[in-house]
Formats: sequence, structure tokens, C-alpha cells
Amino acid sequence: MIPKTYMMEICPNVKSNAIYAANLMKEILNISHCKACLIFPKSAELETVVGLELMKELRENNLIKIYKLPNLFFSLGVIILILKLRPKIIHLQHEYAWYNRSLTFIPLIFLSKLLGLRVAVTMHSVFRKPKVFLKKVSRKTALEILKQNVIRHYVELINRIILKKSDVIIVHTVQMMDVIKTFPYSTKNIVVIPHGSDTKCSGHFKCNVSTLNDSLCIRTLGYIEERKGQDISIQILKRLNEIGINAHLHIEGDIPYSKANRKNYEFYNYIVELSKNMENVSIETRYFKNDEFRTKILSSDIILLPYRRENREQILSTNASGIFSTAIGCGVTVVGSNVPAFISTISMKCSKLTFTTIEEAVDIISSFAKDRSRLKLVSSCLKKIAEENISWEKIASLHLDVFSKL
Repeated sequence: MIPKTYMMEICPNVKSNAIYAANLMKEILNISHCKACLIFPKSAELETVVGLELMKELRENNLIKIYKLPNLFFSLGVIILILKLRPKIIHLQHEYAWYNRSLTFIPLIFLSKLLGLRVAVTMHSVFRKPKVFLKKVSRKTALEILKQNVIRHYVELINRIILKKSDVIIVHTVQMMDVIKTFPYSTKNIVVIPHGSDTKCSGHFKCNVSTLNDSLCIRTLGYIEERKGQDISIQILKRLNEIGINAHLHIEGDIPYSKANRKNYEFYNYIVELSKNMENVSIETRYFKNDEFRTKILSSDIILLPYRRENREQILSTNASGIFSTAIGCGVTVVGSNVPAFISTISMKCSKLTFTTIEEAVDIISSFAKDRSRLKLVSSCLKKIAEENISWEKIASLHLDVFSKL
């Protein structure tokens, strides 16, 4: 335990990992009573993203201070707070895309080390050797080649600084740790802590569509992008239709980043065309706040996560899905592709819930459609797994064990 230790939790993201940081800090404060501050960008609509109830709990806790810093000067604002508050431990939530051009974490890590602070970094994704970022291009123009080289050096720089300057690296899966160990500048102090889950949510209920016609409510949540496999979900539903399974597919999520990202918008147009004339498919594109997100999960029979395994160097290390963790914490059955994080959590404990082909997915889902009692049994089993292994209380305790050794 680390009573009265001043922690600084830094989360420069305003969506899923803002929720992650808020839940983690809530439980850390509940079990340790250490002083802490939680830092977000000023643009973060925390009450909307994280949820009114959770933010109210955090604001009423006199052990924590919440700071919202201007986006443009986020790094400078954090540095000023470090100099003012002098925390003993800096816990930095890291995703490559969050920092983009700003390289926010670099001055934070260096300053923290100069001041003798302990630095823990949670890497929510780990990119393999930089060469995997070389994309196939139709015309190898000088500008395209330059862009790819910049990306390669950018990722290598980030990996080097994080791994060499941090006191401890936290990752979500053993596979992520194995990827880090392949780097020549790897660190020995790597700890695996699974993605946390809110296991206190309850009240499983069916959505309106399923209530009307007793169809199986299947939901694919998450960013609308190719690696998430929404097109695979549609293909699975088509096969279910062909064999006479009464089901409805809801595809819901935000299109990531901006309209400038043509690839994701092209993929969105593709899945709309793919589901054309399918009355039992609905597609909704927007960001769902935390409370609404949970409601979506609870109103489902099955959460379908057909993440792609192509480009394994990247996908292998980014499959610690918050959607997966939240769903099983809510006691809702998850059927997903055979990515390592899913397999390590649920295989051999409940039932076969992972697949490698569309036909395997169809077999799994159709078996649940034919035997709803089995679906209920599997959901209960998954809920128990979440409570025993990835509840926020347990995850917070694991973090405290790590911090106490720094």
C-alpha cells in the first residue's frame, strides 16, 4: 500500500481511455486513500464521456483533484503541475495516436526523471518493429517514401524513450509483453495487468427489435474501421439468414479521427452497401457516452467482435478490448475472433466462443439461437470470470502492488 503518496494520473485522451483512467483512479482511492490528481485535456467533456455518476464520485472525493488543461499547451500545463505538486509517482496512459505530432509524453518523462519521480507507463498498444508501418503504395513517390520513413523513426523514438526511461511498463496481455521483449532496447521491468471491467453493472434486458419478434439481438460495437471487422459481422448475419436463424445485427460506433481519414469513410460506405436491402441490419455512427455504451451492451444477446488477424504485428498487440472486458463484466456473451486476449480470458472456461472462419462463427451463434438456456449459462460463466479476474477493484489492487515497489 502507498498511503499519503501523491500520484499523478495523466490521460490526454477524451474517449475510451478517459473512462479507463477514471475507473482506475476511483478504485485506487477507495482501497488506498492516497492523494492523487487526474489530468485531462480541457476539451474533454468528462461528464458526457466518462459519465455523470462516475465524475460526481471523483469530484466529491477529497483525495483527488481533477485538472483540465488547454489542449494546445497540454504538455506545458502538466509540467507546471509537476513542478507545483511534486508527485512521487507519475502514471501515464499511452497510445501512439494520442500524442501524434506533439510527442506530449517525451518532456514529461524526462522532467519527471530529472526531478527524481517514479514513472509508470501503461501501454494500451504496442507496435512491433517499425518496419511493419511500411504500407504498400501504388506509386512510390518521394513524398510517400518520406512519410513512411518519418513514421518508422517516430515509432522507434517513442518505443526507445518509453522503454528506457520509465521505471515500469504496464501492458494488458502476455502477447504485448512478448512483443516488447523483441526490441533491442527492451526493459526487464514489464508487468501484465489485464484491462479492467465494471462488474457491478446489472439489469440485462432485450432491445426493442428483439422484443418485438423474439430474434437474437447481435451487436458489434466499436470504431467503424476495417480492423474491427464490421463487414465480417454482416457476412456472418447473411449466413445466419440463409440457415433460417432469426437475428438482428446492430453495428454501432464512431468513425475514428476525422473526415480527412478517407480510408475509414470508404470502409463505412462499403459496409452500408454490403448491408443494402438487409432489413435486419442497422448501422449507427456516433460516439456513445459511457452510460449509454453500457446500456447498449446490456440490451444485447451477443456481442460480436470479429477483429481481423491480418497484419498480426499490429493487431496482436492491440487486442485488449475494452468492449470485450465491459461486456463480460455485464454478463453478456461475447463471440469473437481468435485474438490472444479473448482466448486467454475465456477459452476452456465456458464454451467455445472464438472463431477463425465465418462458418465457425455461424455455428457458435446458431447453437445459442437454438438453445437460449445455454446462452444464459455462458453469460453467467463470463460474468464470474470477470468478477474473479478483471474487476476494477482487482485491477486497482494490482496497480498499487506495482506502484508500491517503485
